[in-house]
Amino acid sequence: MYLELCKYNTLVPQDLESTIEEIYSSIDMDFLGVALPLFILKRVYQEISSIDNYVISVPIDYPLGMSDEKVRSHQCVRAMRCNANRLDITVNPYLVENEKYSAIQKEFSTIVKLCDEYNAVARAIINFDFFDLKKAILCCRALEQAGVEYVISCSGLRNVDISDSIMFCKSIEEKTSLLTICSGSAWLEKHHNAVIGADIHGFRVYSIKSLF
Repeated sequence: MYLELCKYNTLVPQDLESTIEEIYSSIDMDFLGVALPLFILKRVYQEISSIDNYVISVPIDYPLGMSDEKVRSHQCVRAMRCNANRLDITVNPYLVENEKYSAIQKEFSTIVKLCDEYNAVARAIINFDFFDLKKAILCCRALEQAGVEYVISCSGLRNVDISDSIMFCKSIEEKTSLLTICSGSAWLEKHHNAVIGADIHGFRVYSIKSLF
């Protein structure tokens, strides 16, 4: 299973040194990626850039996803120029709620092409619990048509039940070709075991202090 440490989804940030220490500890635990604010990435990139096939992701238009498309594209380019190889782009919830799936597909098609120019990968964050499952699945099919390969099940900024997140991820992997990264409130060993036993692509952890 792909394991990733996410450090951009907290309202109360750690001090920089503690965050950096946790990143290094996750690498020692064989995590394959880290999700960071651009501010922190610029400070740790030299230390982590030598790790082969290591995922370095940065959030785009986080957490609400309601900015203008041009602003989002500019953020994407800026992040990739600062050596992010993954972009975590929040899907605009208004487009999902109003069933504007063609607009979602059009925007993400443009972003995927931008990523190709920088040898990066676009990943979509969809706050699935905002919508009924049918709309969330139709959104994911639009993302699939746009060339997106990975979906993150929620922003992680709110308390989302991990069981619901697992069920969403399973549904998406069964109904589309997308690979999912489960994100949600997983603080106990039983929560981690449930995600790992769910046979989905990936698991996003917010703190390694609670892992196992």
